[in-house]
Amino acid sequence: SNLPSGSILRQLYRNGLCRKLFTKIGAKGFLLFYTYLPSKQVTLRPNVNNKCCILAADEMGRDIVLAAKEILAQQRKVVSEEKVEMTAIRKELSELREKMEKMDDISRKIDMLLLR
Repeated sequence: SNLPSGSILRQLYRNGLCRKLFTKIGAKGFLLFYTYLPSKQVTLRPNVNNKCCILAADEMGRDIVLAAKEILAQQRKVVSEEKVEMTAIRKELSELREKMEKMDDISRKIDMLLLR
């Protein structure tokens, strides 16, 4: 079969107009490996060893699967770190509010003393 190479599709996908066209015809996220795993490759050979067009995890290549899992783990770690950071910021904000309330109380007491 005379399919164009993936690099041609990549260049087309980079073009905004072509990307919109691909999206319209149902190819959302079509070039996953060019977006997230540009250094990884997979070679598919249909009709070899009686595995007609079956794509098993072993055929994809363990390095591609591991790289994809690593990306997901990194994304989860970032989300987890952001949650911890947000919790710390909320705690600090709460402490600052309490301190401000104490300062307001002290300010009122000083004003009362000065008025006497």
